[in-house]
Amino acid sequence: MSHFTESVLEEAVLEYLGSLNWDILFGPEIAPGEPGAERGDYRDVLLTGRLRAALERLNPSLPA
Repeated sequence: MSHFTESVLEEAVLEYLGSLNWDILFGPEIAPGEPGAERGDYRDVLLTGRLRAALERLNPSLPA
């Protein structure tokens, strides 16, 4: 029986998402308090800036 560690699963998922042309970023680079922070707190589950940009890209006819 094989055993999967969190790191094995993480690498597999990152490889899969990369194959779908998703952007893969190193978490600490976008962490709260960093120059490239994309969330104010680790409790912020959604990256709202990315979500808004995707919604605008997918729905260009909707008002902001």
